[in-house]
Amino acid sequence: MKALVVEEKKGNQELVVWLMTRWGLEVEVAGSVEEARASLARRKEENEQYRVVLVNQNLHGADGYDVAREIRTHAPPETTAILMVSSAASILEDARAAECGIFRRLRKPLRRRVLWESLRAALTQGEIESTPIIEPQVNGPGGHFRILLVEDNAVNQKLAVRLLEKWGIRWPLRIMARRLARHCAPRRMTLS
Repeated sequence: MKALVVEEKKGNQELVVWLMTRWGLEVEVAGSVEEARASLARRKEENEQYRVVLVNQNLHGADGYDVAREIRTHAPPETTAILMVSSAASILEDARAAECGIFRRLRKPLRRRVLWESLRAALTQGEIESTPIIEPQVNGPGGHFRILLVEDNAVNQKLAVRLLEKWGIRWPLRIMARRLARHCAPRRMTLS
């Protein structure tokens, strides 16, 4: 499934693309309104549509809602869902969002779970959701994530370990935290 991300900031682009590709989407990035227009026109010319378009509301030189209206000239809501991302999402904009055919508005900072649920809802419109189209990958012990916890305060160590365990990262961290605690223990020093 193809998705288009309309975002000017490189860091935001990289994060969203990384997440969406891990969830099984083919992602194209438009770093400006002009690039988005070109991508949409090319897809229309090829007689294909993006299933999802993620648009930043505050683009340089354009309003995200205007971009959404343009997207609707290339792709109807039945084929393409628009997700609008904004740092200042407001209830007052609900009518405007509906007018532009926006499927859902997301608030920055964008949370992984919110993006996941929004994409899933957008991609399963009108379908029975018995089988998820995309699933987040969970890394267990030995996965590709490596975390080094360096904290000399025992309370903070325990808190960090518990939080990371809650997120599914277990035994390697606990061993590392204990080793670091022993290694970083205060030592007596004498001044001569």
